[in-house]
Amino acid sequence: MKTMKVIGALAMISLAGAAQAQIWASAAHNYVQGLQEDGSALPVDRTNTANALGAPQNDDSFPDTINFVSLGFGGQLTLSFGEQFKDNIYWYETTFNAQGGHYEYADLYVGTGADALSATYYLVGNLSNLVEGVPMSLATVQGNTGIGAWDFVKFVDTSSFIGLPYADGFDIDGVGADPIPAPGAVALLGLGGLLAARRRR
Repeated sequence: MKTMKVIGALAMISLAGAAQAQIWASAAHNYVQGLQEDGSALPVDRTNTANALGAPQNDDSFPDTINFVSLGFGGQLTLSFGEQFKDNIYWYETTFNAQGGHYEYADLYVGTGADALSATYYLVGNLSNLVEGVPMSLATVQGNTGIGAWDFVKFVDTSSFIGLPYADGFDIDGVGADPIPAPGAVALLGLGGLLAARRRR
């Protein structure tokens, strides 16, 4: 009986760990570069979309670290994760001297479809660089649409000019999401619950 209890506990712990593990963006799509505040093109070192993929470096040191991709004013970028996701988006923005008036904003959308261009997108909310890393819940959009699995996340810069010619809008360092549990994981949870119930008898 003790063995069954241990097996059930391990099964549920394993599933809980899998369910909580974030996945990170693995591909970039439809990068539309905006401009700097003075109307000039973005610096080349700030247009590498690979900098938005994988776990964030979360390093805002200046000027040594360019670990992000800039959207530019009015720019946009779509990302995918190699699998569907749900529930929450975890986003990390980079701004040098954010507390000194360098305020940047972007609208966040989630999309479903075969490819990034033809997907249907739904607005989730507006992001501010002052509160990066705070999960953006998808509960409302999932409730309104009845959609529980998403393929793409899109960021559209909505920043206002701040009086600095070199300002470049919203910058993305990394984006995570909650994965869809694999069918095997759901079955494992059922097995864990069954074993626990048998132990209580």
